[in-house]
Parts: sequence; structure tokens; C-alpha cells
Amino acid sequence: MLKSIINLCKFNSNNSGSSIIKRCYSCTTTTATSSSTSISSSSSSDAIETKLSKTIIYPKQSSFSLINKKPEICVGLSGGVDSAVTAYLLKKQGFKVQCVYIKSWDEKDELGYCTGEKDYSDAQDVANRLQLPIYHADFVKEYWNRVFNSFLEEYSQGYTPNPDVFCNREIKFNVFYEYAKSIGADMIATGHYSRLQYDDELESARLLRGVDPNKDQSYFLCMTEGRQLYRSLFPIGDYVKTDIKALANQLGYTNITAKTSSRGICFVGKRPLDEFLGTYINLQPGAFLNPLDQQVGQHKGAICYTIGQKANISGLEERYIVYKIDKDNNCVFVCPESLSKKYLMSQSLQVHRINWINGIPERLLTAGVPMKIRCQVRYRSSLVNGEISLEHLAENPQESVYSVQLEQPERAVAPGQILCIYEPESDVCLGGASVGLVRTLTDVIGPLSSSQSNISFPLFDKNYY
Repeated sequence: MLKSIINLCKFNSNNSGSSIIKRCYSCTTTTATSSSTSISSSSSSDAIETKLSKTIIYPKQSSFSLINKKPEICVGLSGGVDSAVTAYLLKKQGFKVQCVYIKSWDEKDELGYCTGEKDYSDAQDVANRLQLPIYHADFVKEYWNRVFNSFLEEYSQGYTPNPDVFCNREIKFNVFYEYAKSIGADMIATGHYSRLQYDDELESARLLRGVDPNKDQSYFLCMTEGRQLYRSLFPIGDYVKTDIKALANQLGYTNITAKTSSRGICFVGKRPLDEFLGTYINLQPGAFLNPLDQQVGQHKGAICYTIGQKANISGLEERYIVYKIDKDNNCVFVCPESLSKKYLMSQSLQVHRINWINGIPERLLTAGVPMKIRCQVRYRSSLVNGEISLEHLAENPQESVYSVQLEQPERAVAPGQILCIYEPESDVCLGGASVGLVRTLTDVIGPLSSSQSNISFPLFDKNYY
């Protein structure tokens, strides 16, 4: 029988001044009689445990090395497979581990679309089995102020933002880290499929793609900083998902291995995006226009659409695809799917709000000098070779503008998307940026200002078409 001793206390967040309730559940267990509830390894699990026994490397910070001890780790326990195995591997290798379930969205206000209560229950179950303390941290206010408000602003301006990328930067590797320190931890750990290389002299870390190419999550981490990553651990980044799931099953976590992986924007859930946005933004119906500026249907609000999306217009002989959004006139331009390559393929981009994880490469300090890169225009898309060059270096790096030329055209690149940037011949992620303007074969797409309306892009490789 599991026993939980519940200790409730309040503390003020140093980040936002909000009051966060901190709940710690310290668990003790009697000897388990069922093999499904025991964390001890059977002979059948020895092989997979051996396979996942690579030594977890951590930075040799002076505070650790002086007293010759491992850092104390706080694991972000989500109620899913990856964070559960992360906590298990850390404990098995002798780290002192605490767990925190992070609540960043109030699902009670959203008609039950979120699964927070079930996820928290699953996280508690994992902590109980591992005999680890678990805290419940409420970061709803921080998420709203640091991530969600920007998400709404981006959409209202006609961009297609990715809130998960900024949740990592602002919440998981910022607010969560400060919380972890407040309960005595030295570092945080998450279940991301990515790898880190630590630089103890600079107290920074390089971000690398995860070993599993199908699960690599460096894309979602490209807007974090090296100093944030230096105080973090990704214990499962060296492994593949199938092995992680197999170990979780052998540990008895069948209730979480049966879960479907989450996709899309977490707080939107299963509802249509226009339904969700309409709760916060005043949407106005408008016209779907074809490439000849002829109306072919009516939409619910231009900002609800993104480049490459199916338009779902009834009464047409062929499916139509969104290829441009005119926010100011509340129009959505669509083209027949058979012509989508002409209107959706892009090879030249302009990016801004760039984040260099370990500082801007020296070569890019000179305007117009290109640097070879590989990049990813969306999660799980193929990496494509290209070049990046500085157009305008601003005193505030966030205001600097870069041009990106891809070797091969990419489909449906939308302003506001995150472009993840890698070294050309390695797994090292250099950083990320927001896409500002996109040049297709027929147009320049993006919320244009007067200073950008005459922008010059490199020419397309028209042989591709």
C-alpha cells in the first residue's frame, strides 16, 4: 500500500511575483508482490537496461567538483513515458532526484479539452513507484504572460507562431529552473530527445540532435540559450524511442506507454483553431480569393489560417490550399491543389528575432558574407542545406535581419514559423529564428512594412519546376 505525506506551503515566484502553491508528496512503499508494480529488473529486462546504461554526463561546475558529489536533479515529470524513464535512469545512476509536475494551462477554463488531471495522476504514480518526492508547480500565470499573450499577438498579426518553442525557453528552462533551485536542486532534467555537450569554462552547452532521427526534439529547443542548457540534463537523448518505451513497459508503466503522443498546440486540444482563437480574438468573416482575385468562398477569419492549410471550401471541383494571407484586408488567398507547387514552394527566406545558442558566428558579423548551414523549417521536416547571411546587424540582436537561401525549395513555409539552424556537417544546433518574409515563385509573402515592400531576394532555381 502506498502512503503519501502531503506537505503544503506557499512561496512567491522570483520571476513574476505570483503566488505558487508547492505540494510535495514524499512516498514510501511496502514490498510489491506483483512484477508489474516492481521497479526491480527481471532477466527479460536486463538486456534493455544494459542497452540504456550509458553514463549520464553532467557539467563539472565548481560547486560540484569542490565537494566531489553529483548534482541534485529536479525532473520535470509530465505523466508521459519519456520523463518517467528519465527519472528512473537518473535514480539508477545514483543521482538524488526530485520530481515536479508543471501545470501551465488551466484546463477548467477550456471545457475539458486538456488532460492535466490524468497526467498529474500518472506523474504521481511514477514518482510513487520510484519512491521519489513529487511537487506540483502552478505556472499558469507565467505561461499566460510569457508565452500565450505573444501567441495571440502573433496570430493577430498574421503570423503562424510555435508556442512550444517559447514554452521551453521561458517556462521549462527558466521559470522551472528557478523553481527547482528553490527546492534545493542544482540542475533540471527533462525527457527531450536531444543531446548536450558542456563547456565548463564558458558555463554553456552545445545542443545536438537526438540519436533517434524520428524523435529528435532539438527543433523545439533552438530558441534556448547555452547558459540555460548548461544547467540541464537530457538523459534519453542518446537512445531511441522504441527502447525507452520497452523499458517503461518492463518497469510496469503500461498505463502511460499506452498513451498517444501529443501533437499540435497543447492548449488548443482537439477543437478547431478558429473556435479557440475566437474565444480571445474578435474574428471577422471574409473572402477566400483564388489567384485571379475571384471569390470562391467565405472564411471565418483570415488570421485562423496558415500557409499550406486545406481551405475546406464546399462546392468546388478540386481541393483548394491556402497560399497567402492578407490580414489587413481580411482575405485568404487559395489555389487549386494541382497548382500548389507554383504557389507554395519557397527557396528564399528572410528571418529575424534570431537566437544563437552560443553567440553569433564570427563570420556572420560582416553583412553579405554567407555561411553554409543545414536547416529545418518545421518539426520532423527533412533537413535542407542552405546559406545564411546578415542583411542588417542591429544593436539589439533580436532586431537583426538575415537572409536564408535554400538549396532546394521547401513547401508551405509560413511567416512566424521557427527556422532551426544547424552546422552543415554535424548534429550541432546553432540556434533558431522566426521566419519574417517568404519568397515563392509568384510572390513575397509576409506581413510587410513600408520598408520591406521593395525587398530583394535571391532568384529561384527555376529548373526545379
